[in-house]
Amino acid sequence: KMLSLGRSKYRKLETFFSRGGYIADYWAGFLAADGCIVTEPRREVRLKLHIKDKDWVSTFIYDTEYEGRMSVGKMAGVTVCSAYNWISDLDQVYNVTPRKTFTLEPPNIEGTRALSYICGYIDGDGCWSVSTGRPILIIVGTRAILEWIQKRFVDIDSQAKTATVQKSRGCYRISFQGQDVINIFHVLNSLTTRHMPRKWQPVEALVGKGVVLDESVLG
Repeated sequence: KMLSLGRSKYRKLETFFSRGGYIADYWAGFLAADGCIVTEPRREVRLKLHIKDKDWVSTFIYDTEYEGRMSVGKMAGVTVCSAYNWISDLDQVYNVTPRKTFTLEPPNIEGTRALSYICGYIDGDGCWSVSTGRPILIIVGTRAILEWIQKRFVDIDSQAKTATVQKSRGCYRISFQGQDVINIFHVLNSLTTRHMPRKWQPVEALVGKGVVLDESVLG
């Protein structure tokens, strides 16, 4: 199978983002943070990661049932051509647009679906770490998306409201530390969605996976 003139002969799950669900929410969050939406000269969704995360590009291909090939060099990537439905749904459901780096707004989802989106966003533009035995979570993005994430975290741990969105070197960031991170980690890690192992392992090694929570309490 070959690509030709902007039209993809590779099959994909066209309704992946419109039908929703935790896995679609996760990848929408990931693309919002670390993907690329292109509308000219042809409509494409691109995902390119460091070669060490090649398996995660494969996971995206698997979840979306895309039959195209992954390019591998210093980076591993996939370009989904003729992604008309995907781009429309990413915009309408998740507010992910070509200029998302500067304009990203919160998605139109709530409850644990919103938390699944946040898992993907953290894996794309966040970092779990441990410093002198203290867990830390840092997330970067637009002010709108970071304030929305913080409000979702306040539902998990009321102390999360003490964190502030700050602007540094042209971008906004928010950080959480200590027990707040542990509480947030346990809830997000309990969701039946994707979690990039490399990103989550530092805190998991410190606090363990925790128990699976009753998702109904979060709406």
